[in-house]
Amino acid sequence: MPRTTKIAGRDVPIEQGDPPIVQFSGGRRGKSEAGLYEFWTVFNRSGHCTARWPVGGDPGDRFRRMEGSKADATCWLIAAAADGIRPATEAELISWLSSKPGDSPFAESCRIGSKTMKIVKTAEGFSFEQDDHEPQGLSGLTSA
Repeated sequence: MPRTTKIAGRDVPIEQGDPPIVQFSGGRRGKSEAGLYEFWTVFNRSGHCTARWPVGGDPGDRFRRMEGSKADATCWLIAAAADGIRPATEAELISWLSSKPGDSPFAESCRIGSKTMKIVKTAEGFSFEQDDHEPQGLSGLTSA
């Protein structure tokens, strides 16, 4: 049976797959935002929006919290009429990092599929570099 979550009173399917996982040392609100986060994309016919949520949690929780938020108004419109939620792509993760200057400096490393990489800020935005050392928080980690 497919996994679903409720958003705006509707059952929204969550597609199978491994979302990118990023290790953060903190966030714009401080050290309390340190930890491992999965990246999910909610989508409908009009567009898509990517957000992070703690590893193992219901990604629908993050999208439900957007209701009533001025900062998340555009994303909420997509989420409220969602066709589904799926693991974010590498390009969507880079776009999220580029659009979150308060949080992205705290992104240290990530796992995308079987690849573990360092997150590097470049003149053009962000990129990933092969990490020769398995980051502590990502060691042996697989998503739900």
